[in-house]
Amino acid sequence: MMIRPRFLAIGLLTLAAGCSDSVRPLFVDGVRISADSAHLTIGQSVTLEALALDSRGNPLPERGAFIEWRSTQPGILSLSDSAGSAVTALADALGSSMVETEIGRGSARVPVYVFPAGLVELAIEPIGIRLAVGEALDIQGRLLDSAGASIEPAGFRLSWGFSDDTVALLTGQSTQARLFGRSAGTGRLTFVVNNRRVTVDVMVTN
Repeated sequence: MMIRPRFLAIGLLTLAAGCSDSVRPLFVDGVRISADSAHLTIGQSVTLEALALDSRGNPLPERGAFIEWRSTQPGILSLSDSAGSAVTALADALGSSMVETEIGRGSARVPVYVFPAGLVELAIEPIGIRLAVGEALDIQGRLLDSAGASIEPAGFRLSWGFSDDTVALLTGQSTQARLFGRSAGTGRLTFVVNNRRVTVDVMVTN
């Protein structure tokens, strides 16, 4: 009469062992956000989505309701519905802010840049750049609106780049740059404003 209970106990232990993997809790170890960065003008908004991940990078969509969001600069970028798998970020002022999200042991962040409205085109002057070795040339970068008029650079992120510093040495700040010819050859000069860029060919002669 005592044998049946012992068989029953063994059967229950076997069943529990077989099910242990399927009922084991899944912990959040990472978060993936739908964008690497965002660029807005004042009054624009962007919706970002986040996906919780386990330690192997597998998605855990059922944990989305527990994701929390924050803006590091709420005066520049405000968030609505800041709990859940999606959030809407609204640009309120010029500048930049990080949007951060966190759940469990996972976290992620993306930069959001807010710049003035109206930028349509970029230009570099002079158009054809040719200089001699030992010569310096001043260069102007221009920000243009839809009518071709210049826009003030305040509030934009500006940078310059040159493809080969053995040919020419570049110095630049804001919309002003200078090239100094170092050796005969060619290169490409790039003017970058936020996520826009314009490039021109440069020739240095003896």
